[in-house]
Amino acid sequence: MSDKLLRTFIALPVPDSVANVQKKLKSTISEDSGKINWVHPANLHLTLQFLGATPPDAVSEINESLEMIAGQHSVFAADISDTGCFPKPKRPRVLWIGVNGETKPLVDLGNAVRTLMTELGFPPDEKDFSPHITIGRIKYPRKITPNVDAFLSENYKPIPWNSKYFHLMHSELFPNGPVYTILGTHILQN
Repeated sequence: MSDKLLRTFIALPVPDSVANVQKKLKSTISEDSGKINWVHPANLHLTLQFLGATPPDAVSEINESLEMIAGQHSVFAADISDTGCFPKPKRPRVLWIGVNGETKPLVDLGNAVRTLMTELGFPPDEKDFSPHITIGRIKYPRKITPNVDAFLSENYKPIPWNSKYFHLMHSELFPNGPVYTILGTHILQN
């Protein structure tokens, strides 16, 4: 690895069927609303924390810390269901699908990751951990604000999700989208 800072984040992989839901939801937003940057289906995930600029020599220490966290948290089951957007429907910036059911183990894991990464010197997140899977982003300024009412009211069959591990990821940005590389995998307890 070079000395160049890495763009990193910590994430849970999601079932492949989430891509089918994304495809269905994309059709609810009119194409004349302008360009929406949809997450490539292979890149769909649930972010526990975005770390940002990371020195390559910190990767080992981060992975050691994440291994400790994984050893303290159990495999969990939840449902992927519902839709939403941030910050508000009148001016959406992030389109997402939700995680429901018994989410306490997921929230506990997310909070533990955030606390430990802050202790390692990464900036704390400004917002509380809110489990969601980003499927699209809308940039402003733009001529037309997309109408997301149909997106927000669309129903789909919930996807059962048994999460058993999470990753430390490296994200390289390219003109046609980011490329992700796994820097570490951390298995939750049974």
